[in-house]
Amino acid sequence: MLFMAVAGCNVAAFYLTTSRRTMGPGAGEDAPRAAKIMAVISLCAWIAVIICGRLLTFYRPGDCGPQGPGIIAECIPGARRS
Repeated sequence: MLFMAVAGCNVAAFYLTTSRRTMGPGAGEDAPRAAKIMAVISLCAWIAVIICGRLLTFYRPGDCGPQGPGIIAECIPGARRS
């Protein structure tokens, strides 16, 4: 969720600051440096979202009994229920 928030803030900052200058250059002109930096931040944030999403399956609750966890994981490994 953190990296999705970073990507969202990045796109908001792009549209509020450099989008008009980026759309303005004609053929053969280079994009502004700020737009290039924001593009790198965006690519890194979305790659991190994909990687963290894939790693999420490795961090799940332990044995919860025969019924398993509910919609929200209710069992905590090592905790005893009364």
